[in-house]
Formats: sequence, structure tokens, C-alpha cells
Amino acid sequence: MTLRPGNASAHFIVGISGEVIQCIPSAEMAYHAGAKIYTPEDLGRLGHYPNNCTVGIELCHPKADGQFSVETLHAARELCALLCLQFGLDAVNDIWTHHGITTKNCPKWFIDHPDEFKAFKQDAAGEIKKLSR
Repeated sequence: MTLRPGNASAHFIVGISGEVIQCIPSAEMAYHAGAKIYTPEDLGRLGHYPNNCTVGIELCHPKADGQFSVETLHAARELCALLCLQFGLDAVNDIWTHHGITTKNCPKWFIDHPDEFKAFKQDAAGEIKKLSR
């Protein structure tokens, strides 16, 4: 497959009703975090090409402001927790936004409301504890 500008993929899509669709196996590379410029933190932790070592999750939202439904957030939190367990990751330190990697304004809601992203990661960490029992 030849990847042209504007083409992208993700491992998972979380829908507005909380449905989770896996598009690509987690062990395969998706093209979800490509950019001409990466953040210094990203380069330091993820290397020169983050698609090689990350799992891409797209979250659907019903309106242009980017706010997620409760169902989307719940399903995404559970998915992130399961992936963190699978790959031995820490939810607070190892869940990233597109913005954190590429400076892209995505996901808009978490960029506009950074405390909600912080809470999302904390909630995912709590979900890991529940799943680990």
C-alpha cells in the first residue's frame, strides 16, 4: 500500500454510543501519528516515528466542539485500560493525544479542556486497578 498525504489509519474507533471497532491488529502499525514536526517530549519518549510504537484510537463526537458522549468516554477509558495492561503501560504517563505527539489540535475537546484529559487518564488508571483484581 502506498500512503499518500492525507491518508491515515487507526487501530480502534470508539463510536458515540460506546461501540468499539478494531480496524487493525494492535501488533501491526497504523498510520495515525504522522507529522512533519513532532514535539520534543514525543521524540524523547517515542522516537523519531511514533507510529512504530503506539496504538491509535479515534474517538467520535457528535458536535463541532468535540465534546465526547459519556458512552464514548466510558468505552475509551476501558479500552485504554485494557491496552495498558496488555502492553505494560502506565495510564497517566503513557496515554497521549495527537496534540501531545504532533501539536495537531486533536482531540479538540481535550486540547480545549486539558483537565478533562488529565481526569480521563486518572480514570483509566482506576480502571486498570479494577481489571487487575
